[in-house]
Amino acid sequence: MNLSSSYHALIVCACLLGSQFTAHAADTEAPAEETFSIVPHGFAGIQSFRVNRFKNGGLDYPSEIFNNSVLNFTFDLLSGKHLSIRAGMEGYVNFSTIPYDKLGTVGSGATEVAGPLWSWYMAQGEMSYSLGEKDDDFHGDIGVGLFPYKYNEDARNLGEYMFRSGTYPGWLLTTFDWTSTRLTGIRFSSTLFNKWHNDIMLTTEMEWFPFYDLSLSWISNLPVGKVLDVGWGVDFARFLPANDDLTTPPITQLGDKRITNYYTSGCDATSANCDTSFYTFTGIKLMGRFDFDPKRFFVTETKDELFSLGKEDGKIFGEVAVLGLKNQGTLYHDVKQRMPVMFGVNIPTFNLLDVLAFQMEYYAMPYPNDYSYQVEFVSAGVPQPTKGYQYGNPDVKYTTANANTGQANYYAKHHWYWSVYSRRWLGKHLAIVAQASRDHWRTSTPYSNKRDFEEALSDPAKQWYAALKIVSVW
Repeated sequence: MNLSSSYHALIVCACLLGSQFTAHAADTEAPAEETFSIVPHGFAGIQSFRVNRFKNGGLDYPSEIFNNSVLNFTFDLLSGKHLSIRAGMEGYVNFSTIPYDKLGTVGSGATEVAGPLWSWYMAQGEMSYSLGEKDDDFHGDIGVGLFPYKYNEDARNLGEYMFRSGTYPGWLLTTFDWTSTRLTGIRFSSTLFNKWHNDIMLTTEMEWFPFYDLSLSWISNLPVGKVLDVGWGVDFARFLPANDDLTTPPITQLGDKRITNYYTSGCDATSANCDTSFYTFTGIKLMGRFDFDPKRFFVTETKDELFSLGKEDGKIFGEVAVLGLKNQGTLYHDVKQRMPVMFGVNIPTFNLLDVLAFQMEYYAMPYPNDYSYQVEFVSAGVPQPTKGYQYGNPDVKYTTANANTGQANYYAKHHWYWSVYSRRWLGKHLAIVAQASRDHWRTSTPYSNKRDFEEALSDPAKQWYAALKIVSVW
């Protein structure tokens, strides 16, 4: 069944209802009380990376140094007390992380690019209407459009799993000094008694194939006493596909790919009367997190003075997620392999730094962190974990030597990751950020046929990076 028509009807109606609601709400303001203002803000930063060895496309690369920069302009348009529009653009410039003389043949019609790679994109575009006042027992807002979203303030690098991951396969993403996610859809946020915060979101997939699928999510957090904050959430990822044949692809064979996209269950003793199910990108994600701040037992208020305990000092935090609650066949048969776990601590610096966060992550997924077959649907079309020499047979695949390098166990999975993040504000408008990490960083090149969708730091002993960023905020 193809649900694209019903899907588009639903999203159009939802947007129309949202716009009519905000328009009506704005009309209820007395003309004499209406005000209109524009508040510009944004940031500009330059980043320098040193990667201590990495891999791309089955080949090992030595240490490299490369730089990139980012520029963000955002405008808040405020009308009356409740209606606001936030819109902005962001520009990014970087160089290929693979030396151009190492890229080899790039294909017919391709030109050599020896300079920077430029990209501009919409960073935000949302209309929202606030409900109630900030000090009311109940207040919140309703938003429609493109908006950045972050639910775990303690996740400086690792974590934030709900929207920086896939289901079947369960790949993970990280980006230096950017742990938010840009979502597109309808958002309802509320706070009850100035404590219990909830976000309910109906979003459409605009970044990862298959596009336009609808997801419904609920994220919540609640302080418990004065030292503990807990959060939880559920995401019905791609619960309403735009096209069933893409989200749950019924492919049994494609070219030389001897693979079936279905699995059987419930067979009797004669291996008959089985139930047949197709692998699917659709899944249910769960998340739980905590933030424990022991200094609140004896410190009622933190100070900005040097050698005093800072606001972030001493926090202990963690997050765990389930990237797909349901098992699927032999590839995704163990839920423990779909559970990334992050834990960390903010090391006290007594206001020498604003924050110094140490994080660890354990992810027992046996496959490489690779989203090739999430995007290269033309060549595969099934939610397999990654490319391989024995396609769809993980037991054989990951013990086979790499044909390009001859390295045995090239795809051997290392389950531990780490990150050290620090930041120091110099006044109100300038900050320095530094990070050393073995995380889920990926290379970038100017050519799509040279792009590697697998994380680049597979060797925990030799492959890691250090990064420094100077950012100006206005």
